[in-house]
Amino acid sequence: LQSFNVNMLSGREHIESFPKAGGLQNPYRIGCDYHSSMRAWIFVIAHPYFQITGPDGKFRLNNVPPGEYTIDVAHPAGEFSWSGKVAVTADQVTQLDIRLTPDDKSSTK
Repeated sequence: LQSFNVNMLSGREHIESFPKAGGLQNPYRIGCDYHSSMRAWIFVIAHPYFQITGPDGKFRLNNVPPGEYTIDVAHPAGEFSWSGKVAVTADQVTQLDIRLTPDDKSSTK
């Protein structure tokens, strides 16, 4: 886990470049030295196939080439995760029902 903290005045911006993709396993952590509840994670992904769920928990990945893939799902707080294999077939819709339960809670933070 790589982290950084930038002290900023109101109305200012900061641009950060990330040297490499870490995926779900190695996010960049943003924190605040003064406000412990101000934190975020940035996941840098080295491919165009990622998504954030809508309010209903659904998401769609378009134009995925045929093949077998691993899907990694993570809760923003980092405590729940899921990983599974999926086969994508040309000209067909592949649908998955992924549900995170307390059994999916990670043992590390």
